[in-house]
Amino acid sequence: MGWLFQKGEREGLPMSVTVGVSNLATVFLFPIYLRPDWSLAWSWLDALAIANGLLFFFGQWFSVQAVKSGDLIVHSSALGIKLLLVASLSIALGLEQGSLMLVAAVALGALAIFLLAGGDVKGWRQHRKTLGWTLVGTVFYGVGDVFTSWKAAELDMARWLILMMAGSGSCAIVALWPQRRLLRVAVSNERLRWVLVGLGLLMSSQAILINSAFALFQKPTVTNIVFSIRGLLAVPFLMLIRRQWKGVVRGKTLTGAFLMLAALALAAFS
Repeated sequence: MGWLFQKGEREGLPMSVTVGVSNLATVFLFPIYLRPDWSLAWSWLDALAIANGLLFFFGQWFSVQAVKSGDLIVHSSALGIKLLLVASLSIALGLEQGSLMLVAAVALGALAIFLLAGGDVKGWRQHRKTLGWTLVGTVFYGVGDVFTSWKAAELDMARWLILMMAGSGSCAIVALWPQRRLLRVAVSNERLRWVLVGLGLLMSSQAILINSAFALFQKPTVTNIVFSIRGLLAVPFLMLIRRQWKGVVRGKTLTGAFLMLAALALAAFS
C-alpha cells in the first residue's frame, strides 16, 4: 500500500486524492461484505455512527497533513502514542481491564513502534509540525476506535460500520470536489487508474478487517497491538535494502521487533 501511495505521488497524484477515493471505495465495498439490519428504529446510535465516520476521515486527513509536512519517520514513530490513548479510554470505559500485563503490552508496543520506524527524540524536536499533525490525527483515530468497540454491537455491527463509512465518504466527496479536475485526469490515465483501484481495494479491506475486529471483540487496545505487528515488515524490507541495514538502524529495528513480539504475547494473555 505504501508503494502505491509513493507511485501515485511520483505520477503527480496527491495523497489527499488517493485517500479520498479510497474512502469512497470503502462506502461501496462495505455493504457488499456486510448485511445490516435496517428494520431497527433510528436512534442516537445511528447519529453517533455517522459522527464516528467523521472521526475516521479527519484521522486520515490529519495523518496526510503530517506526511506532507515533512518527515515520514517522525510521523510513523509517533503512532505508538495512539496505543496509550486507546488504552486509557478503553480502561476508563470498562471495555478492558487495566491489568499489569495489558499496561506492559501497551508500553512495549508504543516503544516498539517508535524503534521500528527509526525514530529519535532529536527528530521529534526538529519536526514539531509533523509531530503535531500526527498527534491530532491519533486523537481522532483513537477516539473512533474506542467508540466502535463500545457502541457498534449495541446498535448492529454491520449497520454501524456502513453508517460510519457513509459519514467518512460524505467528507471525502466534499474534500475531493475542489480537485475534481485532477481526479478526472487520474481516472483517464491507465497507470494512475490502477493505482486508485489498488489503493481503494487495499484500504477498504484494511478498514473492514480492523473495524470489524473492534466491533466483534470490543478490545480496542489489544486489537491495536495486534494490528501494529505490521510494523515488523520493516525488518525484511530493511534487510533487502542492505545499505540501510547496518549500525544503529539494525539495532533499533531488531530491538523494536523483539519488543513488538513481547507486547503481542503480553496482550494475548492480559
